[in-house]
Amino acid sequence: MSSPNSFIPIRTGLRLRPLSLPQDEALIIQGMTDSDLMQYYGVSYADAEAAQAQFEWYRMHQEAGTGHFWVIDLEDSGIGVLGIYDIHPLHRKAELGIWILKSFGGKGLGTGVVSAITDYAFQYLNLHRLEAKVELENLACRKMFDNAGWQVEGIQNACEWKNARWISLECWAIIQAS
Repeated sequence: MSSPNSFIPIRTGLRLRPLSLPQDEALIIQGMTDSDLMQYYGVSYADAEAAQAQFEWYRMHQEAGTGHFWVIDLEDSGIGVLGIYDIHPLHRKAELGIWILKSFGGKGLGTGVVSAITDYAFQYLNLHRLEAKVELENLACRKMFDNAGWQVEGIQNACEWKNARWISLECWAIIQAS
């Protein structure tokens, strides 16, 4: 059986490898401090010092066993991060989050990664359900989940305050086939 510490091949040259701190801090800082990239993400940071909060969030989930995180590697270079977190063992469900550096967006890489991690989560993490919340304006992410076979379950209207306005989130999910 594979573990969250395993490499997950997606296709030639594309794989997921376990997130490693401090090795991957530069990639996380690069992505999490890019305001354009993070415009639809739940958090963003002004600088490397502020990004330390994200490292602590990863550590907290990993140490508690409620999250697993991978770096998306393309030709052995990190291009993004994917995580399964808020794992609920009793209910066998978790949330999925992903970001990919802008220069690699729009190439279908996210769809492949989400499809592969979905299979992995069902087979090796014994999950039954994965969920994701996507801002309505994030058309690329919505398309990625749709292409990966996820379903829209509804919209949480005006549910979060962000950038001095209320935003709505589209709820996506996929359930393990019986």
